[in-house]
Amino acid sequence: DGRPDDSQYVQLDPSRPDQWLAMARIVFFGATAWTLEWQECLIRAMEAGIPVHIANPDVAAPHEGVFSFEPGYWTAAILDRLPEAEVHWYGKPHRPIFDLAIRRLEAVTGRTGWDQTRIAMVGDTLHTDILGGNAAGLATVLITGHGLFRYGGAEAAMEKSGIHPNFITRAV
Repeated sequence: DGRPDDSQYVQLDPSRPDQWLAMARIVFFGATAWTLEWQECLIRAMEAGIPVHIANPDVAAPHEGVFSFEPGYWTAAILDRLPEAEVHWYGKPHRPIFDLAIRRLEAVTGRTGWDQTRIAMVGDTLHTDILGGNAAGLATVLITGHGLFRYGGAEAAMEKSGIHPNFITRAV
């Protein structure tokens, strides 16, 4: 009946595209084991009009010496071919995750009407953490001691992207 508690976690098999086409919607959490076979199944599902919800819209993630392709990358590649596909984005930098965090803050503190410039988005990436926090009207703090900028380059990346935090620190 459409209630959130009616949803199920189903591990889809790329050798069974019929499973994908039987879904009412697909939630894409991560791409650690993503393959081209999985990608083809997702393309077919989106061509069939099945809505896709992207819980992690990152395009890439830094790992020791290498970058991994993340759900945002795989979905964007499909949207180039299927621009009318129904896709819902949730994680940073998209607004719903920040609205959820603010609602949670209000619930935990019992206060509403927070001055959003007194709430900080603290993170280590410009294109998700800082961009999203800035767009949501929050203060932003870029951490440079780990993640993408652990070996430097934050200043050059800020100049190139035009994305600037309110504060920069190596660690919290």
